[in-house]
Amino acid sequence: MYDDTIEVYAMIRRLDFTVVLQAEYAVDTFFLLSGCLLTYLTLGKMAHTNGKLPWGLFYFHRFWRLTPVYAAMILFIIFLDPYIGNGPLWYRYIDHPSCEKYWWRNLLYISNFFPKSEMCMDWSWYLPNDMQFFIISPFILILLHKVPKVGAGLLATLTAISILIKASLTAKYGMVSSIFGGGVAGAYWDKIYDKPWTRISPYFVGMAVGFIMVRRPHLRMRPIVVLCGWVLASAVGLVVIYVFNNAFYRDWSLEEQGIYNGLASFTWASCVGWVILACKNGYGGWINTFLSWNFWVPVGRLTYTVYLVHPIIVRNIIFSNSNPFSFTMIPISTRFTGGIVLSHMVAFVFALAIEFPFANLEKLLIPSNVEKKKSEKERNKEQA
Repeated sequence: MYDDTIEVYAMIRRLDFTVVLQAEYAVDTFFLLSGCLLTYLTLGKMAHTNGKLPWGLFYFHRFWRLTPVYAAMILFIIFLDPYIGNGPLWYRYIDHPSCEKYWWRNLLYISNFFPKSEMCMDWSWYLPNDMQFFIISPFILILLHKVPKVGAGLLATLTAISILIKASLTAKYGMVSSIFGGGVAGAYWDKIYDKPWTRISPYFVGMAVGFIMVRRPHLRMRPIVVLCGWVLASAVGLVVIYVFNNAFYRDWSLEEQGIYNGLASFTWASCVGWVILACKNGYGGWINTFLSWNFWVPVGRLTYTVYLVHPIIVRNIIFSNSNPFSFTMIPISTRFTGGIVLSHMVAFVFALAIEFPFANLEKLLIPSNVEKKKSEKERNKEQA
């Protein structure tokens, strides 16, 4: 695959490449955002309905939102993917026995409870975790609405339990944070990486952030607090990412590895949580301006479909290659840029054909309470 393995090793050791190796924390950011949005929006609705929500529709909406395009992608991998490429490694790549045998685990959102070797679309491990977090969320949300102190205490307790579980498993099996660490990627994945009890702490941090946003919609902070918050969040976030780089890393004891791995995801999510709170309350400056850029609105609507389709694009590019490629900055950057553009183009087609129509179908079949109230008011006006 590579024309110079020495160059690959040198690239991996570079300080700037550490961000790629520590991509695990990018996923924690999405868990944080998911928990934050869920809590902020749901508690807002509960405040206007005296805590009463149609929880059956609550779950149905989530399943309906995620599943149609997800199922379409599985069908694409099984029936069409084998015919869209060619190359010396292609026929090894297109063998998809996991999808043919175990596709139902994906659609039931339980695939993360099974070995990675049996997982269809192994990058989709995020979805069952997010769905499982979503399933248990109403129990916490109800407490946060009715008995806020008890709900916050439960949230803190569950977060601490998740941190302790991940730290204990890390120390027990002797595995560092990165899934590439120690040459045990598969074992780390199956025992720690994709399990809900080790990944849920960022989701709980997101719920805490959403809860604060609801309870304190206009949070005011002194300038010194804002300055310390930004400095601390930036510094701690950089430490989480770069502490395992070869320039800083030493042989840590199992206990040290456990402490780091247990706290890292929670700490990273807390740093990003600060960014959300700061921007929400007018302390974001140019960062808030950039994140609020209108360009992100249409791009953001494609993120779910891009997430599902982009590994297929990347793998097809790699395994259709007839010659080893150079693992240097220019070739890697070129492939990266091409992969992003092509992924968004393909995702746009899938979104228009499947994701958006199913979302609109739900609105037609199950109108929201707000729409019902509006229609009732309009009818009353017409009758009057």
